[in-house]
Amino acid sequence: MLDLTQLHSLLVGTVGLYPGSRPDTDYSDDAHNAPTVYLQDAHKLLRSDVLTALGPNLSAGGDLMEWYTQIEKGAINKLGLLVAGNPPARPLLEATPLHPKEGNIQGAFNKTGRFLGLRIRLPRRDTAVNLVKLGLQLSGPVTNLPLYVFHSDAATPIKTVNLTTTLSGRTAWNTADCWLYSRQGGYYLVGYFESDLPTDVRAIGAERGWNVADCNTCGGIEAEFIRTRSPYLNIEPVYVESVGTGRTLSWAEEKAVSLQTWGLNAVIEVRCDITNTLLTNKDMLTGALLHLLACDVLEELSTSDRVNSVKQQLKNEAYVALYGQGSSTSDNGLAARRDRLIKDLKAQLEKMRPACLQEESRKKIRIGSLFDAEY
Repeated sequence: MLDLTQLHSLLVGTVGLYPGSRPDTDYSDDAHNAPTVYLQDAHKLLRSDVLTALGPNLSAGGDLMEWYTQIEKGAINKLGLLVAGNPPARPLLEATPLHPKEGNIQGAFNKTGRFLGLRIRLPRRDTAVNLVKLGLQLSGPVTNLPLYVFHSDAATPIKTVNLTTTLSGRTAWNTADCWLYSRQGGYYLVGYFESDLPTDVRAIGAERGWNVADCNTCGGIEAEFIRTRSPYLNIEPVYVESVGTGRTLSWAEEKAVSLQTWGLNAVIEVRCDITNTLLTNKDMLTGALLHLLACDVLEELSTSDRVNSVKQQLKNEAYVALYGQGSSTSDNGLAARRDRLIKDLKAQLEKMRPACLQEESRKKIRIGSLFDAEY
């Protein structure tokens, strides 16, 4: 997988626009004031007067840099997906619950105003864990009960997932789609504040182990779950007393316990994360991004609906620049050059793949009907 947000932070502004001939046509902003290359470096047609003639209709209140940055955003997305997900790597661990059973109603907690959660550390380099779903077993119905995901570097949650259920004694689930990254260091907390629970509703926990050492007596599928996830994440149940009314990570440290679920569960998926490989090789990406972005801009120009005296000539020139003279299969246009650059880039990156991509995918565990039994 690839963190596109980080890739955008790295590459936005790498390819800039040459200023026009007039002082009032300096096409730059804070993000594009020091580009590595300029769009016109890919093809001489991509000069400011052509963009002005066939780009956005500035007389209607448009902005050239706003138009350009939207195309740039799409080009960075495409570049990332082309080099990272083609073909897509299989998950290291396919969608699997943290534990396979619910707790007994006798495990309901007396509320004392605590934060109860799971502390998650990712020991492997270049891996990412997706919290596909989050769940909490509850003694009664709730509406929009928040579960929080924190990272130790930030006071505010990186994700809030609201749970709603009409059932009593069962686990309420909701989609989370929240990525945890080993490259961020620190640790993550997934949990809830007891004071958010309705007065007559309690969470239901169970004294279960989270790692191989604490699960010597576990058997069957529960032990298999722990064994398959243990190379990728370490889990500790934790709590914080008297957290008050704020919903931020305002405490210095949590207190750890060993055998407790706090009623929490999650469906997780583990994937190899190639983000660091790309972030540390920006120079390798620049040429491919330049030509990908240039082709996208030429596509926009060749299909422009602007009406002016130079429209038809420039549209034809943009099409020829993109595809070359003759048939659409010509290899002397910018599109063919772009494709060659991306192919070469993928071949170079293939030699630098993280070690986790060499691992075989773990056996898939079917998650249907796992929550029918209680203990």
